[in-house]
Amino acid sequence: MRRLIPLVLALALLAGCAAVDAPPVSAHAPEVEAVPTAAPTPEPMPEPTPAPEPTQAPDEPEYDPDHWKNPVAGPAEGGYEFVSEELGFRFTVPKEISGRVGVVPGINGFEAGGESFTLYYYPEDGSAAHFLTSIAVVSPRSSYFDPDNWYQSSSIGKTVIAAGETALYLKVGQIGGSDMIAEDPDREDYTETSKLLADALDAGFTVDSPSCVPELDAGRMRDAALELESRGGASMSRAQLALLAFDMLEAENKGEGYPLEYTDVDAGSEAAQAIAYLAGYGLVSGCDGEGYRPDEAVTRSEFAELAHKLLFESLPVCYGELLEAPDTPETHPAFSYLNYAWKYGWLAADDEGNFRPDEPITDAEAAWVLRAARMQQLRGAEILPDPGFEVRSYWLSEPFGEGGQALVLCGEGGVFCAFVCLEHSEGCVRTLPAATGSDFEPEGGSARLDLGYFTLDLRRVRWNEAVNTLRETPVMPGEVKLPVAALTSRESALRALGEPLGVSEQSGLERWDYGTTLFKFEAEGDVLRLISIDSSDARFAPSLRGACLGSPYSDLTGSTPGSGSSQEGLWYKYGGEDGAREEICLGEGGENYILIDDGSCSLRFYIDGADGYTITRIVYEAR
Repeated sequence: MRRLIPLVLALALLAGCAAVDAPPVSAHAPEVEAVPTAAPTPEPMPEPTPAPEPTQAPDEPEYDPDHWKNPVAGPAEGGYEFVSEELGFRFTVPKEISGRVGVVPGINGFEAGGESFTLYYYPEDGSAAHFLTSIAVVSPRSSYFDPDNWYQSSSIGKTVIAAGETALYLKVGQIGGSDMIAEDPDREDYTETSKLLADALDAGFTVDSPSCVPELDAGRMRDAALELESRGGASMSRAQLALLAFDMLEAENKGEGYPLEYTDVDAGSEAAQAIAYLAGYGLVSGCDGEGYRPDEAVTRSEFAELAHKLLFESLPVCYGELLEAPDTPETHPAFSYLNYAWKYGWLAADDEGNFRPDEPITDAEAAWVLRAARMQQLRGAEILPDPGFEVRSYWLSEPFGEGGQALVLCGEGGVFCAFVCLEHSEGCVRTLPAATGSDFEPEGGSARLDLGYFTLDLRRVRWNEAVNTLRETPVMPGEVKLPVAALTSRESALRALGEPLGVSEQSGLERWDYGTTLFKFEAEGDVLRLISIDSSDARFAPSLRGACLGSPYSDLTGSTPGSGSSQEGLWYKYGGEDGAREEICLGEGGENYILIDDGSCSLRFYIDGADGYTITRIVYEAR
């Protein structure tokens, strides 16, 4: 944040936020206390040098255990609308939960003042409130990626929920999750309140002068990669980079006028609109003051930084193993982006171990980054299974038996697909085949589904809860997520995978070679049936939904090449020797691998046990 609005101003502006007809705040809610106004800061004297000294950041506020005691709105029965005229947003707390939800200025332990607010859950017994979520405003919106913003220094979860013409609005979570223990008698009500509040914010958070957040279009990313590959240049200019990024973005406001702040960019040039638009969202890299340097070559670090920003994620936080290259110290201005690009396989070091951060990026290297980022974007969005229809709602059963649970995806007209885990214990995992059908008729927030051999009572849940259930419960052990559909058209395969380095044909079979990955298809005209994938590259390798690596005898962790991620024991997750779907094998040449077979396909994860149990190769074979 550039500056903090004094709390007293926020209190004065927001004292009337509650709806006119809403009942008064319940008796147990704390009174709003007056806060003294800070002494005004004198205007700084002009510096004799052209570049003024940077402003010293204020000390990070300490955690205040009584932060919740000063709500400026709520709790209040009957529902209320919270309005911030100063910050230009509003939302409604529905009557079902308004008696237990209050709004307090600031984010405890991070930021105090009127540019952020925290929503708390207030128990009926008057005990200490519990964190629900926070709303923070970033203004101007071009400052979203600034590395000294308060939210950049931690792994705190944040989502852009709305955009205005001059600001972005973030929904901010809490590090470590809820501060309410599982045994708390209010836990169930707190959880339900949290869900209803999240739904209310998703549906009803509105801002003055609304705008939009640009999003990368996967098809345009593919087309851009193909164009770069065909062009094959040794470098691209920064003006060309702006045009490339602008063309890949999908947004309703790209045709509007934006101020051009760079003095070295010709307002009549082809790239002027693209540069002005990107700068309005902070989607630029390598800029210095008023200069954009449009004719200079884009470096590898600048391209990596902009490619990451186009995903509209904030500064990447470095965990685990870091990039070690003699020419790329951790003090490099773009080290976080370079480390991310290295970790996710966007860019690689040369034969001498140098990462060459400040050298021009070639068209081929840029195309590789776009392909990798596109695959990452697509995989990240496809967490839930594709039931073959557009999903309109998600339904979840309560846990039953020994770790059993069911997830139902529902479409229009009562069509559904159900995934059921009957048992998930340390000694056994039992699942049912995915069941599809129609006549699924929920009533309000509950439903009952009769599968013939099983009857389920379900409740409606949000997308993220369905995702978390899928991650934690093996409702689909052995299901393979592929980078290309098992039965696909030639055009779709090329669109998903990109142009191969070479294609060989023999007896109706085609082998598509991508260097570290080989796809084998059975071809009949333009129709392709995937037979196998043999890969040592995480960007192409198939993965098991929810499956991790383990051993029947000891804990094993395995990291997929390039991802740097470790996951805990598949053996314990999938039931040990009685699981029957997994077994440790001794492969050719003494290689260890884990075989996972679900009848329709098999996967072999080859493991280098001498190198921290790293997965060196993944082989998928259809049955």
